[in-house]
Formats: sequence, C-alpha cells, structure tokens
Amino acid sequence: MRKMIYLLFWFCLPILGFAQEKRELRDSAHAQQRWDAGLFAGYSNVLGDLVVPNFTFNNPNFAYGFFIRHGISNRLAWKANLYSGRLSADDADYEELRGRNTSFSTPLIELSFNGEYELLGKSKRAVESSTFKVRFIPYLSLGAGLGFINPAVSYGGNPSLIDRETIDRNAKKTKTLLVIPFGVGIKADLSPHIYLGLEMGQRITFNDYIDGVKASGNPDDNDMYNIGGLSLGFHLNEKDTDRDGIPDSQDNCPTIKGSLDMQGCPDADGDGVTDLEDACKDVAGLKALQGCPDQDGDGIPDKDDQCPEVAGSALFAGCPDTDGDGIQDAADDCPTVAGLATLKGCPDADGDGITDEKDLCPNEAGTAANQGCPDKDNDGVLDKDDACPDIAGLKQFNGCPDTDNDGIEDRLDKCPTTFGLSSNNGCPEIKAEDKAVLAFAMSNVNFETNSAKLLASSLEVLDKVAEIMNRYPDFMLYMDGHTDNVGEEATNLRLSESRVLACSAYLQTKGISAANIRTQGFGESKPLADNKTAAGRRQNRRVEFRVEPK
Repeated sequence: MRKMIYLLFWFCLPILGFAQEKRELRDSAHAQQRWDAGLFAGYSNVLGDLVVPNFTFNNPNFAYGFFIRHGISNRLAWKANLYSGRLSADDADYEELRGRNTSFSTPLIELSFNGEYELLGKSKRAVESSTFKVRFIPYLSLGAGLGFINPAVSYGGNPSLIDRETIDRNAKKTKTLLVIPFGVGIKADLSPHIYLGLEMGQRITFNDYIDGVKASGNPDDNDMYNIGGLSLGFHLNEKDTDRDGIPDSQDNCPTIKGSLDMQGCPDADGDGVTDLEDACKDVAGLKALQGCPDQDGDGIPDKDDQCPEVAGSALFAGCPDTDGDGIQDAADDCPTVAGLATLKGCPDADGDGITDEKDLCPNEAGTAANQGCPDKDNDGVLDKDDACPDIAGLKQFNGCPDTDNDGIEDRLDKCPTTFGLSSNNGCPEIKAEDKAVLAFAMSNVNFETNSAKLLASSLEVLDKVAEIMNRYPDFMLYMDGHTDNVGEEATNLRLSESRVLACSAYLQTKGISAANIRTQGFGESKPLADNKTAAGRRQNRRVEFRVEPK
C-alpha cells in the first residue's frame, strides 16, 4: 500500500502541468526536438526486510550506467536508461535484526524508460556577450522498466523462525522484476553542449523476494530499491543556424539573429516585443499594443490615434470627449460641460434652445428676443425683473399696471380703477358738496319710533348717498348707527344695528354692492348731545355716513 501511495503521488504531480504543456506544444510549432546522451555514476540501495528503518541509505553499492534522452517540448522529454549495480543487506548491521542473522547480495541490471517534466520549462543555453549563463532546472521523472537480479541469500537458521525461513528457502524467486521508477532531479549546463545532473529515484518492484526474505520478515510490504547519483549529459544536436549564440532547440526564430531575452528573436526597437509580433518594429512601444507606442496612455496606438498627445476614446479615434456628452472636444463649443449635439455640445438646462452660457435665465424657458428669459405677461419686462409677472404693466413700475393712468401703480393705488391723487393714495378727493350731502344725511335719515323702518322722507336722502357711491366706485361706505339712552342698553344696541342694516338694504336696491358697505351699531355708547333734553336725545338718534378709500 505504501508503494502505491508513492506511485500515485509521483504520477499525479506532473499532470498538473500537462495542460500548460499542450498549449506550449501548440504555440511552438517551430521548436526543435533535442537528443541527449550521457553517463551515470552513483549508488544503488535496497529497501526491504533486511534494513531498518524501511527507508534508509545504509546499504549503498556503486552503480553506473548510460542514458539516451529525447526532448519533445519545452518541458517534456523521454529518457531510456541502462543501469548496472548491486543490492545487498545484512541483519548484522542492525541490532534489532541480528537474531535472524540473514544476509543477501545480488547484481542488478535495470533497463527503464522514463518521462521527465521540467518544472521551470526549457533551459536557456546560450552564449551572450561571450559569457555563458547557467540555469538550474529541477525536474520530476516517472516511468517503467525491468530489473534483472540473481540474489544469493544466507539464512541464519534461528530456531524461532525456522518454519518461516523454510517457506522463504523454498519460495519461487523471480530473477526479472517489473519496476516503476520515479524520482526528482536537478540539472545545470556546464557549457552550451554539456550539462551535469543530480538525481535520486525510487523503484517500486511488486516483489518481496529481492532480498530472499518475506515470511520471516514483513510479508505485507514488497521490497524496493533506489538509485541515485550524478549524470553527465551531452547535447547531440545543438545547431545554431542564425549564429546568434542561441541553439535552434531554444531559438524561437532559428533563422533570424535575435537575443537571449527574446528567445532568439530580434527586437529592433528594444521594447520587449519581437519584430515578428511588433506592429511598430522601429518605435519602442507596449506589449499590450503589439509593440506600438501610446504617448497619451489612452490604450490607442499612436499610429491609429488622431490625437496622440491627448488621452481620448476609441469612439473618436483617440480624441477626447472631456464632458462625456458624445461630442469630441474638437467639435464641442462647451468641451468641459455635457451638452447637446444640436447646440454643438453646449448645455440647455431649460430646453428653450438657448445655450446656458448665453441664457440670462438658464433654469427657466424663455425666448431668444429676451436672451433666454421668460416674459409671461408680454409687457416687455422680464419675469426675473417683473414685480407683477402675471399682469401686463409698465416698465417705470417694474412691470406692474396703472389701470386708471393716474401715475400710481395699482398695487400702491387704493383706487386702482379711478383716477386719483398721489396725496390721497391714488384716490380722488371727496367733493365738498358730496361731503355736505353725507353730513345732511346724518341728521335727516330717520326711522319710526323704536323701529328700524325708514321714514319716507329718509329715502330721498339715501338716494343721494347712492348717487355719491356711484361716483366713487373704489370707496367704501361706512354707516354707524346710534340711539339715545331711553330704554335698555342692549335693546338700544340691537336697534342701532337694525337701523343701519335697513339703510344698507335700501342702498343695495339702488345698485350699491354689499361689498362696498360696512355697517356697525353702537347703541347709546357714543352720544353727541345730552340725553337729558329732548333736543339732545333727538340729536343722538342718528346714522353717520362716511366714504373712504377701500
């Protein structure tokens, strides 16, 4: 079981690199195959029932051989080996085994065929500037072969083991072994044609009678052996057709002089891209751009870049679109602010067709005549400057109207529809004769006793009041009702309110709007004369009329 685990481990480890190896084989169609031959000198050592512990180097014997190797790619090669050596072991060498007192020795011939996998790829054997460079290449090996032995065994005759020794004496012992060699090694070139290697390999044999002991030893584990040592190899076909100091087997351009760094291919501009792959072979460039330069670093080769010194985008052949509005800077009147193609790349936030740069009101849709600003009432005053933007007005009043043309704008004119005087807040002066009518009405609008019913004589007076109101439509008529102190105070208050309401009702029949009339009853609270006399009480029973601007 232990040998099988070793075998599986060494078999699977090279597999990890085979996928990469296949790609290298596919991409290196011109790679030259290589033949090597060489000599081996080292040791052979048995691992079996006559050694402690199971894995040891305590029984080495001289071994030698030669090999032929064929490289089939940058990493893989097969290798044929012929080894000669000896295997031997003696219980006497180990305190814990001396009681068995068995020993053996056998010559060993091994013929094997191995596959090798180089962990770092191909060795760059080349001469550059007359200086040879050495590279160490570690590798793994795995294969199959035959081992030929003829063991001579001396059994110790221990009485306690006599039955098991008898089984071992009489057992049929093969002289030909199927072996599975696996191992590790490292090699380094001594010159462009000679290399030195160091290798240690284990052999699984599927046989427990190499040392002649099984039943009297450990019957559950087969014997193994290892071979290790130094090899001296010679490259047999290291041609250098282009004489660039790099062997054809390592030269990706074997017929064109190149450099070691470029695996034998030329790189005229020294940019790390071979001339065969360089789209700009006379100018140093970037690998990502097939060897072409990109001064502005925008990922577009200078040869294809219409703006090679300014970073841009592929959409505009390397020219920039700084604001990202889909219009390249060269055609964009506003290259740093995203805008519209219809306005040559300039923005129009309010969508009025006037660029923000020229628009005095960039966030409100307007007209070209008003430099992009709105004038909703079309009075020639822009909304932003118009104190009355929804009503057509005059420039001298910041866009506000003067309906009555009295020189006082409506919003300051208490009588906006009637021509008036600035001294009277835009309202006309009440004529003296009209004031006289109102004063006359106070004393001559009378009612029946303790009643709100107007006397017939009072109607004539109220008609004149109505005429005055019609002449002053922007004025308000105020009527205050008063009584004497005869009777209850609350009754007098209600009576005063009822009387002014009666006046209001009559005036409304004459076309005076209720909205232009205000009434209030004060009862006996504001007498004009002494209530102790009949004349005084008569004077206190009155309705006062006054006309004032709204």
